[in-house]
This record gives sequence, structure tokens and C-alpha cells, in this order.
Amino acid sequence: TDHIAAFCGIGYYNTVWYKYQGTEGNDKFDDNQILRLEFDSFKETLILFIDNVQQPVYLSGIKKKVRFIVHLAPLGN
Repeated sequence: TDHIAAFCGIGYYNTVWYKYQGTEGNDKFDDNQILRLEFDSFKETLILFIDNVQQPVYLSGIKKKVRFIVHLAPLGN
């Protein structure tokens, strides 16, 4: 839907998806990496960190409630 965004790892062409549009620019995460999302309600941003490195493509303008859903699957499933 228009209110879902995704950060994607290995196996996806684009690393960030929002409103059916893919954007490149972030590293693709893989097994055994530490992922962290940082939501700042004052700045209205959601930023992805991979192994404590901030990724350049992030989401902004988030004015409503946020829910986090995590989906992890082995490559090829």
C-alpha cells in the first residue's frame, strides 16, 4: 500500500522501496550483519544502519504512527 516502506538486502535489485518505487544507494545487507533502524519523531525520519554504518537513503516526512514488521527469509525462498 501507500503506507508501507521496505529496506531490502541481498537478492533485491533496489534497497529501499516506498509507494511501489525502488531506490538504490544503500548497501545490501546479508547474513550475520547487525541491522538497526532509528526513528526520530521530531525530524520525522527513519534511518537504516548496517553494522553501525548509517545508510545514505532514508525515509523522511513520517507524520503518523509507525509500526515495524520484520520479515527475514533465506535467499531463494
